Amino acid sequence: MKYAYLLLCFGLSGCALQAVSSSNVREFFSLDAMNQAGSCKKIGDINHRYSIFMLSPGDRQAAVHAQLKNMTESMGGNAAVLVTYETKFGDLNDTVQGIAYQCVFNK
Repeated sequence: MKYAYLLLCFGLSGCALQAVSSSNVREFFSLDAMNQAGSCKKIGDINHRYSIFMLSPGDRQAAVHAQLKNMTESMGGNAAVLVTYETKFGDLNDTVQGIAYQCVFNK
């Protein structure tokens, strides 16, 4: 009986998790854009694998950015540059790679 509930959950779209980040990390798509926004110091590289289990296909793209921001925040950073992300069909894990920075932003 308990497996019936589990199967029912997989069948419902409402059971899919949403990829969200509540962090205050600013994401930049280039070093030039970040350097124009303020003075930044690199604090570390991000190479993080995370589970996509229970994510809807449309949320996989959002998960990349949420994971990048979450990892940057956990390292004490407030800015990140996405280097690349990797998804493989049939794999239950994706990988995000980026660089975490601590910045003093222009006013």
